[in-house]
Formats: sequence, C-alpha cells, structure tokens
Amino acid sequence: MLDDRTLRYVAAVSRAGSLRGAASELGVAPSAVQRTLAAAERRVGCLLFARGTAGSRPTPAGLVVIQHAQERDDLSAHFSARLSMVTSAAEGEVTIGVGPGFVDQITKFVLTPFMRKHPQVRVNVKTGGTSAVAGLLLADKVDLAIALHPTLDAGLTVVTTASQPVGLACAVDHRLVALEKIKPKDLQAERMAVLPDGFGLRALHDSFVRAHALTVDIAMESDNQAAIVAAVSAGQVVALLPPVTVARALENGTVRLVPIEDDYLYGVRAALLTRSGRRWRPPRLRCLKNAAVGSN
Repeated sequence: MLDDRTLRYVAAVSRAGSLRGAASELGVAPSAVQRTLAAAERRVGCLLFARGTAGSRPTPAGLVVIQHAQERDDLSAHFSARLSMVTSAAEGEVTIGVGPGFVDQITKFVLTPFMRKHPQVRVNVKTGGTSAVAGLLLADKVDLAIALHPTLDAGLTVVTTASQPVGLACAVDHRLVALEKIKPKDLQAERMAVLPDGFGLRALHDSFVRAHALTVDIAMESDNQAAIVAAVSAGQVVALLPPVTVARALENGTVRLVPIEDDYLYGVRAALLTRSGRRWRPPRLRCLKNAAVGSN
C-alpha cells in the first residue's frame, strides 16, 4: 500500500535509472528519494531496485509497483482525455458519476485541470455508491462514471481500470500496524466501520467476512467516507478501504493502510465506465463513444 508520492518517486527512479537522476527530475534532494524508496521497500518487504555501478534496475517486485503506478496514472489520463472528447467544441455540459472515495483525487487531478482548459463547459458531478453510479449510467443520467469494484452489468462498458488493492485502514498507533501483513483471523472481533449496502466496499467487506468465517463488531455504518476515515484516525474503528479513499490521511500521516493476506482484496480495481449502446447526442458525445470503443 504505497501513497501517490511514493509511487511517483518509484516511477521516476525507473525512468531515470538512478536515484540522482530521479531526484533531478523530481526537483528534490537525492536523500529524499533514497529515504522514500527505503521506506517503500520496508513496506513491501523486499527490494524494488537492484543498485549497482550501472545504476538502479527494477527487481520483479519493483516492476509490479511500477506497473501499479502507471495504471493509476492511466486511469486519470483516460478520464481526462474522454472529458475533453465529450466537449470537443469546448462548450456545453458533461455529467460525471463518481464514487465518494474518488472525489478528492478526481477533483484534483482531472476536473480542476479540465475546467481550466474548458471554462465554457459546465461540469455536473453526481456521487453515490457503486450500484447508484451504475444505475445513473444505465439511465443515461451521466456520461461517464468511476466506481470501485463494479458488478459488470451487460449494459455497461469498461473503458479502463486501475489497481486499488483494499487494505486495513488503522490509526497510526493501532496494534495491527506493527504487522507486515494482516491475516484474516487477526480481525476476529475487531471494531469496524462499513459503508451501507449498495457500495462496492460494503460488498467487499461482507464477502471477506463470510469467506473467512469472521465475527466482527460493526461499530459504525456511514455513507460518508470522510467520517469513516476520521473515526479510523481517532482509533475508534478500523475499516477495509482502498488507497484512493485514504490518500489524504496517508499523506498527512494520520492513518496507515496495512496489506491483508487475501487475493480477492488485493485484486480490487477501479473502473472507468460508460453505458453500452447508448444513443449519443451528436456531435459532443459521439467523440466519447468512438474513443471508448477504440480503447477496448
């Protein structure tokens, strides 16, 4: 579970082939890159780069992390490109469905740059759980959507996906933070926070608990993910969350995201979705349809 800053640093080392080259690209001191890389290697439990006189070469584990960083960048890039295509005339309106956990990241990395580039375009953002966002797409009430772990309805088209491995969000002083990786049995009788039914994260939580025959104490249920993260950082509960939901708390050092020994949780992905076979309003949305079909 590596934050965005760490992923940027790892990707820069891969591109530059050395810590010093990465530092020059990032505009930071080489020692900052070295500390960040060392912390990442402690976190994943193995070396990410083999260092030598010829520079730094990614290890097999490093290649996995680099691919993960690229996938996360690609999701934002795909979304931004399709937003531009929706409003090729730089005017009109685009409506986007977004899972609550993605709002901060999408606003920062996609919507704000898009609105600067297209000031005449009106952007409508609708938020909701995975089921609600999928329903908005199927009802033609949004043009695009980003959701976590969506059920692949026959009426939805997946444009692209990005890895969002779900881990256990804990307060920094929680007893489970000391573990390199949490075993499912470690969560027996743990006080947990969950989202309501209809959210992809709630479906993941319930499936995980059933699969491992766990009994947990649901101490909090809320559709406000910021409230859940606040309760986690206060040490009141723990929660199964993806990196995107706790990105700000990880950056601030108020929450830790600890990996869990569960292939299903590790394989969770965020998806950029459109509706299959919709009747696109020309000429704005025809561009989006062609781009979405061409990317699959």
